[in-house]
Amino acid sequence: MSTASEITPRIATARYLVRAADQTVSLELYYRGAAITPASGTYSLFEAGEDEDTLATGAITPGASSTYPVLGSTIPATLGYGRGYREEWDLVFDDGSTRKIQRPVALVRHELYPVVVDADLVGLYSDLAYHLPEGETSFWPKIDEAWKRIQGRLESQNRWAETIWTPEAFREVHMDLAVALQSADFSKRADDVWGDRFDRHKKEFEHGWRRLRFVVDTDQDGVPDSDARVAAAQGTVMSGFTPYTRYNFGGLGGY
Repeated sequence: MSTASEITPRIATARYLVRAADQTVSLELYYRGAAITPASGTYSLFEAGEDEDTLATGAITPGASSTYPVLGSTIPATLGYGRGYREEWDLVFDDGSTRKIQRPVALVRHELYPVVVDADLVGLYSDLAYHLPEGETSFWPKIDEAWKRIQGRLESQNRWAETIWTPEAFREVHMDLAVALQSADFSKRADDVWGDRFDRHKKEFEHGWRRLRFVVDTDQDGVPDSDARVAAAQGTVMSGFTPYTRYNFGGLGGY
């Protein structure tokens, strides 16, 4: 290994910590594409605000995904919900080099969780499973990547995931994006039907994002702002896009 500056953390979004709950945080690290494990390290969690008081600190458990247990007692109910909290991973590697990784933290009432699983994709296309490479048994990597992209888009449009009360609202867009990603992968080693499916579901994802509505609790007081659903900011509009008829769920007909 040459320098610790070439080590890349795998971070998709801000960290979401549920207030007053015990939870374990983790961090994956890579060096030129290969997973790397630190020899040792320290985790620290800082409060929001100018003073940035230390809420938690201690030695990590090194591994392919290094971990640290954040106790609910260190993030009690007296702390305010919201953004501005920060975590630091101070890492030491076998060659003596060091690296500090910082990540923004949001203290939340609850996380926005995905509702799509393998069975949903197979229910849409029963032939999906036949095209998985030998040794692979799940579409979870693409489902997970699609969810990370959805969370990232929400944040880029100032819609904070932790304030959303209706995760089921994301089912269609999550399915479309997961199928698009899986189809793009399959299209490299199968017939052109997968390229067509990628195009279709990528466009359906963008169209679905424009229709997306959900219930929010912006101040996280445990009560939705209203029964009315709000829109996500409009996503990218595909030029020349004519919507396909939706597949048959939610009472919207079929192809």
